[in-house]
Amino acid sequence: MRRAALLALAATLIVLAGCAQRPSLRIGHLAEQPDSALMAEIVAETLRQAGARAIAVACPDLVNCGRRLQAGDIDLLPGYSGSARVFFRSRAIQDGGLEAVRQVLASTGISVTPGLGFSAPYVLLMDSNKALAKDMTSVEDLSRLEDARFAVPPGYTRQPGDGLLALARRYGLDIQPSAVEEVASPGERMAALLAGRTDVAVIRAPYVRPDLGLSELADTLDFYPRYEATVVIGPRAEEHRGFVESALKPLYGALMATEVEPAIREIIVQGRDTETVARRILVAEGVIDAESPTVRRPEMVVAYTGAESLSPLGGQAILALRRAYPERPVNMLSVAAPLAALEQGKADLALVHTSDFFELTWDGLFRGRDRRGEAIAAIGRRHFLLLVREGMPPEANPLSGRIGTPPGWTAGGKVAARMLVLAGRGPDLRATGPSLIRAVRAGELDAAIVMLDADTQAALQELPAEAPKLRAASLTDWLIGAPFFLNEVRLPTSPVPGQKAPVDTFSMQVLLAGPAPQGRTGPVHGGPASAIATRNLPLPLREAESIANAAESTEVPDPVLPSFRDRQAVTANGITESPWLETILIIVGIAFMAWAGWLLAQPVTRRGS
Repeated sequence: MRRAALLALAATLIVLAGCAQRPSLRIGHLAEQPDSALMAEIVAETLRQAGARAIAVACPDLVNCGRRLQAGDIDLLPGYSGSARVFFRSRAIQDGGLEAVRQVLASTGISVTPGLGFSAPYVLLMDSNKALAKDMTSVEDLSRLEDARFAVPPGYTRQPGDGLLALARRYGLDIQPSAVEEVASPGERMAALLAGRTDVAVIRAPYVRPDLGLSELADTLDFYPRYEATVVIGPRAEEHRGFVESALKPLYGALMATEVEPAIREIIVQGRDTETVARRILVAEGVIDAESPTVRRPEMVVAYTGAESLSPLGGQAILALRRAYPERPVNMLSVAAPLAALEQGKADLALVHTSDFFELTWDGLFRGRDRRGEAIAAIGRRHFLLLVREGMPPEANPLSGRIGTPPGWTAGGKVAARMLVLAGRGPDLRATGPSLIRAVRAGELDAAIVMLDADTQAALQELPAEAPKLRAASLTDWLIGAPFFLNEVRLPTSPVPGQKAPVDTFSMQVLLAGPAPQGRTGPVHGGPASAIATRNLPLPLREAESIANAAESTEVPDPVLPSFRDRQAVTANGITESPWLETILIIVGIAFMAWAGWLLAQPVTRRGS
């Protein structure tokens, strides 16, 4: 018996020793901030691999996280070296580098690990077109912007050291509190910029997609310190510091910006699951062997062609879908024909132009309507521009000389070719927008019709204002019969540098489209399976309405296009399209016929026999 008691005691000691060697750690992160959540998940999973129990705990803002760390409510706080200012309101850390922060924190019971390899400074963003129009290139230029509106992270306005009010003091800006809106999601801050609801957004650099049409304002006074990614260890976790630093060693210097920044944008823009992305990074770094099985959320697949998904309008479409479907990741699928992808069930939605709803050939022939899609939401517009070589007389018809258009496989190329067919001719050269601009400037072409996509706009902005060697002419003056699906618009100023006169031209919409009832290959109504959601069926009216509202566009789809609102009108007239009602009625009918058949099959029993 004594021996059994000794064995039990030894077993208890072993268990207690194991528990002592397996710390429980709470990792703090900022709520609704994808970079903070991703870093917390990477740190937590790495600690779990080392044997610790680790959970992530969200806090509303950085100051709250700092206080909870000091109070011992959380043990670790993945973050950035420059943000250590929140722990010391009375003592500024001007450098922001890890070594400077480490020295200041040395006597407080708070320490920091070596750097993880990337940095994430704050940046101030403006819509590129507005910044260009108002000549805004740096933070100090904001002093010339009257009644500027700001969108900032929660708690950032009064954040010690590097908050918005501290920035205003350093640059002498007059920022009214009523003009500042705290918006938790970085994506919504960028969406507010693109939609014109705010003038300036404060965002961490890794969030910014360089192709969204946003311009960064230079910090000419070096107000912001360095923000090197690290893990802050609180007083309560000091006893486990050796374990933590050893467990996290595979991460030191390993998380490069080229890997982390696309992952952060993937989470915020496409809605990818943070845990899945974190595990993928850790597998790539060799921290864990393989990804464990995870529950995969259904994706919203959007078909597109060309570079439209990478344009500001493409970014607005993705953000609209993220608002309408916050729980569904968005996957962009590059295809040759987006409406065909809808018909084939390869995509749920398509990012298209007005012209995609019509069958146009590469040489400008019109073959009728393409009935495979219906418009859900208008995202914005693409403008066409007639560029004329230097020296051409204003009275000369540019469409009668040597003229170029975009490639025949693009939407812009097909529409431009259609314009020339209606003018009684064809193009002399088909090339990209930048190539056509060079050809006109070199005198190889008399004129070119281009679509103002991102590449063409960038090529125009690079032209010297003093000698652009071309000018923008009003396309509406020379094109008598335009394709019926285009709209006349006036550009307030010419996109050509140094030319301020307005330009009259044509434009078409960029839209999100869904499968049309006429274009389906499977049934929409007519059986028990009609209530089962599958691809290539029209979107339910409620979902289509949600996307249209989330787009926050000032436009509705062009009246010449088929729209989900056509189905709304049918429903409003008393004709329902509910597949569930049809399914229930059909099942009841089948049950009734089965019951009637069963009655008929029963033997007849005569009364009195």
